[in-house]
Amino acid sequence: MADGHARSYVAYGKQYVIHHHHQGGLADGPMNPAALRRWAERLLTEYRKMVAENALPCSRRTRTKYERNLADLVEGLTEPTLETSALAHLRRLISAGAAQYIYRASSLPDEALPSAVFMDFAVYMLWPVVAERRLPEGWQEALAEISSPATVHMVEQTREAMEKYGRQKVSAEIFARYMATMPFAPGILGLLEDLCDPKGAGACLSAIAVACGYPEPPAKVNSKNLLKWALWVSGGLVATRVDDLVGQIWEWLRGHKKGYGGSSFDPDDPYIYLHGSGGSERGNSVLGEFADVLFD
Repeated sequence: MADGHARSYVAYGKQYVIHHHHQGGLADGPMNPAALRRWAERLLTEYRKMVAENALPCSRRTRTKYERNLADLVEGLTEPTLETSALAHLRRLISAGAAQYIYRASSLPDEALPSAVFMDFAVYMLWPVVAERRLPEGWQEALAEISSPATVHMVEQTREAMEKYGRQKVSAEIFARYMATMPFAPGILGLLEDLCDPKGAGACLSAIAVACGYPEPPAKVNSKNLLKWALWVSGGLVATRVDDLVGQIWEWLRGHKKGYGGSSFDPDDPYIYLHGSGGSERGNSVLGEFADVLFD
């Protein structure tokens, strides 16, 4: 490990670098579901105060919709019951994770690597799912539906490691290092696509953005433009810098072929969200691969 403006580590014989642009870095970054719930409760209280003071420019119908979405989010961040929909619960966790990325971000460093920025966002989206103490029955199938088999594998392995080694030892930063060894990009693109759905995870994301005082995501948006919006809001960047950075991310995705199963990988191909990555090359191992990262 090397501390400084970034953390570097080696996986599959290549050096990976994460340029954290969050207060305290990933070690102090993503909140667990209990902390997310308290945060969402404060947002709901502040939002209702803004509504009462008529401090929001949107229509009454929109204000009511966002208040309902925030209330649903608060309720959905509680530990699930037998009646809880696995897909709905995951969507709330993931949208809250994406929103806290925006909320807790500081300025992007000039030297930030496209792959590192994309991984930061991925960790924030998935960490609430990883850290949730109890997930609804059928969560693996639900997560695979909106991401990829490799994403399910990463989350399963990390949750098992938490049980085996203790939750305190398996931090978000450890999860990021583990993720770097896996074909994570298709699954994260799938989650971005789901966040674009105003009837899916996007409903919570828009409500949280407005409650935090940010511009809401565009009404009609694809995964690329949603990422542009997130980086623009969180990093305080001018539009041209965001366009350039997201363009670099998409080029990195197209060139990052190892582990994706085919001869090419196009992040703009809609079928990527349906077929996922096909799983990891190392998908049959259990906790050994995680221990290698945890105790290197």
